[in-house]
Amino acid sequence: MIGFSFPTQSRGRHAPIFPFPALLLDLCVTTARAKVVTEDVRGPSWTLDLDLTGFSSATDVVGHLMEQLSADRPRSLLIALPGPVLGFRAAFTNSDWIVDCLEISRRFLFDNGILLNDLEAAAFSVPDLGTNEVIHVGSRPLPFGSGPETLIALRTGLGAASLRRFEQKYVSIASEAGHIGLSPSNAEELDILGPYVREHGRLNAEHFLFDPGLGFIHDARLKVQGAAPVGLAAEAVVAGALADPDSEEAASARLFARMIANYAGDLAAAFFSTGGVTIAGPILRTLAPFFQHPSIRQAFERRAPLDQMLHKTAFRLALIDDLTVRGLTVLAQNPSYFAINFENRCWREADL
Repeated sequence: MIGFSFPTQSRGRHAPIFPFPALLLDLCVTTARAKVVTEDVRGPSWTLDLDLTGFSSATDVVGHLMEQLSADRPRSLLIALPGPVLGFRAAFTNSDWIVDCLEISRRFLFDNGILLNDLEAAAFSVPDLGTNEVIHVGSRPLPFGSGPETLIALRTGLGAASLRRFEQKYVSIASEAGHIGLSPSNAEELDILGPYVREHGRLNAEHFLFDPGLGFIHDARLKVQGAAPVGLAAEAVVAGALADPDSEEAASARLFARMIANYAGDLAAAFFSTGGVTIAGPILRTLAPFFQHPSIRQAFERRAPLDQMLHKTAFRLALIDDLTVRGLTVLAQNPSYFAINFENRCWREADL
């Protein structure tokens, strides 16, 4: 990375913005991951994965965690959720859940807390990624960090955030770019996307690439070729693709990877991401071998008249999946590295 990197140990003697222990909570649609961190960046941490089907609200989730941690009560709470965050109360994009931070604070009396969009939080992890935690898409390991960066994650949906610098600090800008339109870049994609548009109307990037996703793309490819759809789940298509690089599943995986790269190229142009683009998510990590094909890099770069800009833009795939928790960890332990208006973004007992 060009520029500064995160420290290997906590600095400074001033009282932390987020008093420790800090409870981090990454809320997804049906699952959640919790983690407790201290100021020791290399010290042990407590983590727990939760199934949210047994809870009626985010407040109940926090209550369950506080019971688990009663012996060493957390003093700060950092929450990330998949939806737009405009204050201390926010709703999930793909769920009827609402996170009410003031209700949580009244009940559990945290010293401080902050609510973030999940991709906004995940973007904080991008400068912290090591060389062994990413692979470069294409044959050129271009430098990262020389301008605005973009993170795209295919996890519980499709999301994106932009990471920029302001006065030597990072600014993470959340977006709802997962819901922008998706366009075909060649005849094969047009044959597949055309019937979908005729049946469903506007082509939403998240609704296509995430759900129905790879399984649908595989069946659509077979249908275009005159073969019968087989109805495989995305995981089964991935397994078949990895087992036989000459299989129909492998051809579908390559097409899926090109469509992801095409979408990433569009966002790179929209966000002017000269500092690089990182893509992440379990299915993308599993398909990592397919992202090494030259056609994937070409799909990312072909943006006339912006080809030269994209040609010089780093494009990489993260090999880890917990970027949101990683970003929350970095923020909790090193808040001074981020240009966040903590006075307005944080909620405290004193504000109630």
